[in-house]
Amino acid sequence: MSCLFWGGAVKKTKKAFLGIWQIADFWKEASILSQLHHPNVVAFYGVVRDGPGGTLATVTEYMVNGSLKQVLQKRDRYMCCESSHFT
Repeated sequence: MSCLFWGGAVKKTKKAFLGIWQIADFWKEASILSQLHHPNVVAFYGVVRDGPGGTLATVTEYMVNGSLKQVLQKRDRYMCCESSHFT
């Protein structure tokens, strides 16, 4: 789940699914994201907790064109439709 605020985005974890390994993976991903600094990589701002004992969330810059998954799906639909004209 993501929500928009001040030009950033928050991606929350699903609390029900967080076991010890998922929490470790979350912090590993946050650590890796904090070290990436490139114009083609979404900026990582930090990690927040939704209240005491609440879910964890990563805070990143807001992507105007949607997620990478959405962009790739749109591109695939366009390429699929475009290629059908040549068959």
